[in-house]
Amino acid sequence: MQRANPKRSNTMEDRISELPNEILVHILSFLSLRNAARSGILSRRWRHLWKSVPRLNFDFVNKLGPGRDSKGLDKYQFVDWVNGVLDLYQGKSLDEFRIHCTLGVDLASHIDSWIHFAIAKKVKRMDLDSLTRMDFFPVSLKYTFPSCFPVETVTSVEYLSLSSCILTLPGIGKFRSLKHLFLERVELVDEVLQHLLSNCSSLEYLSLQRAANLVSVKVDASSSNMKCLTIYYCHSLKCVDIYASNLITFTYVGHKVHLKSAPRLTEVSFCVGNHSCDDRLTYAGVQFAGNLHQLEKLVLQVSPHEVSRGIGILPTLCNLKVLVLWVSGKEDSVTAFIHLLDLSPLLRRFELHLMYLRSQPGPSRTEITSESVHQQLEEIEVGGFFGFEDEIQLLEHVVKNAVALKKIVIDPCRKDLSASGKSVEAGSSFPFKDRLQTARKHAQHFCERIPSSINVVIL
Repeated sequence: MQRANPKRSNTMEDRISELPNEILVHILSFLSLRNAARSGILSRRWRHLWKSVPRLNFDFVNKLGPGRDSKGLDKYQFVDWVNGVLDLYQGKSLDEFRIHCTLGVDLASHIDSWIHFAIAKKVKRMDLDSLTRMDFFPVSLKYTFPSCFPVETVTSVEYLSLSSCILTLPGIGKFRSLKHLFLERVELVDEVLQHLLSNCSSLEYLSLQRAANLVSVKVDASSSNMKCLTIYYCHSLKCVDIYASNLITFTYVGHKVHLKSAPRLTEVSFCVGNHSCDDRLTYAGVQFAGNLHQLEKLVLQVSPHEVSRGIGILPTLCNLKVLVLWVSGKEDSVTAFIHLLDLSPLLRRFELHLMYLRSQPGPSRTEITSESVHQQLEEIEVGGFFGFEDEIQLLEHVVKNAVALKKIVIDPCRKDLSASGKSVEAGSSFPFKDRLQTARKHAQHFCERIPSSINVVIL
């Protein structure tokens, strides 16, 4: 019988260090810069590896580590940190360059040099967020994105995200390979946006959030590669004209605007506040009259009363697979939405998000005349669930008439209409906890009365 070699059993082989440098650098790129730099203490070989990681992510958490207060970090210390890392950097190219810090016009020269550094390194993905998200933050203190770069045409950047800064001409019109562009709280006027769209012909995805100075958005034939356009809360906006022939997804959240829509849309999210339009279903039906027959996904902000009043103008939504409703009206029964289900014979998923906070119980049970069978409907989700009679009645109707139903999700938390769809509940407050508990009891009681073949998830 052979005895084990004590030396071999007590010695752990370092298999990782046998890997090529390129693979080790790739592994380090998934760590924060702070932790990647710490790897330099492992051995002489590891000392400089982190200086070639293809992703540079600079933010307060990255610098301080989790659980520490970012207020203790002076912005000039942050600048010194970024400059120090860039001075040591040895990589030939960058996949991603990200700056998240409260920075303004006083540090413009530093930010310009960082952006020029990233472009010189042929960065593919750039994210600049100066974190000044307050609406009252003075424009004069915001950073202006450079209009001049170390090269005549920027060909490497495919993804660009800018927040809380100023764009001027020619700006990112020189980013000829740009495919994804996200602008949040960016100060720009119609002329700048038009120049950008005319010159960035490869652009496929454009997101505009809280661009306060935009009055008109025109996506013309020069944006032939544009597939997705998203506009959130641009409060001065009056007109949106879309002529891009390949645009298939359009998202709009804000007040009522004049709209000309693209011919090939298959996914539409159109959420207009009731303060600017009191008949939103009819308004949406008119705006997208040429697209309704081909839509596969439809998201609307609407009240039960508006559906009851305007349902007659809608044709059969013969290709609709996903229907999402954001509900702000308090008075009428949500069973009115059954009319929309009846118009959608191929519907597979239905989401109902109740945005209001009812102070009194909802409407009592109403007579449902619809006997339509929903052959394709497989999933339903109700957010902001209270457990009132009209909500339960709607769920019971779906269970009875959706013969292919597999899953029901019930979430008592309300969400907002932001791009993140975050919860708007104050989770630590007693009224919220009490309401949440009551809603879950109602949901559990409902679950006890439905077939076990349906998977019910209560969040």
